[in-house]
Amino acid sequence: MLSKWFELKPKALKLRRSGLSLKKIETRLGIPRSTLSGWLKDVELTKTQKAKLDRDWRNALVKARKYAVLWPNPQKRIRLDEARKEAQLVLGKMYIK
Repeated sequence: MLSKWFELKPKALKLRRSGLSLKKIETRLGIPRSTLSGWLKDVELTKTQKAKLDRDWRNALVKARKYAVLWPNPQKRIRLDEARKEAQLVLGKMYIK
């Protein structure tokens, strides 16, 4: 039985041979990555294409790490503010006695 994306296989092969990543092909054609990986596992990329994919992957990783560091900051700030308020209440009660 052929998959419902089978008619897109030649286009997927062409895009991969041009050096596109599986993620970009998945986004462009709407084919699941698991299907693409099976179809495209035997496509040989040039050293230049492999280097570009590796460079793109590293750049994306750096970008993701920057956002990952920034994301929890607002939540952390809220928790710290609440902890300070609680500490002030406790300390205030201790000095009253």
